[in-house]
Amino acid sequence: MTKIPNHKIEKEILALSPFENYNGTIVATSENGIYAIRHWETQILKYDIANSEIIYLTPGVISKTTGRLVGRILRSLPRKAIENYLLASNLTGYERSRIVRMAGLEVHLP
Repeated sequence: MTKIPNHKIEKEILALSPFENYNGTIVATSENGIYAIRHWETQILKYDIANSEIIYLTPGVISKTTGRLVGRILRSLPRKAIENYLLASNLTGYERSRIVRMAGLEVHLP
């Protein structure tokens, strides 16, 4: 697995490449068509590569550091995958607007 500095994770996420940051706190894996990222012991994302679909995105309250990481991850994923996730998930209004904000989207969803 490639070890990279934190400032290069977006490039690896865009390529859906497995990586680990230098201190091992951020780990991305790709197995059976599922790209997954964890931060410390928190599963952040599970993404179906073939269908360009977010299967899991960490819900609820997260730390500021993890929140920044989630924003970086979301901005590296296809916009359509994020919009489909927002429409299909059972999120509160707060969670939905938080994801929109972190992803840098300007959309109006029901």
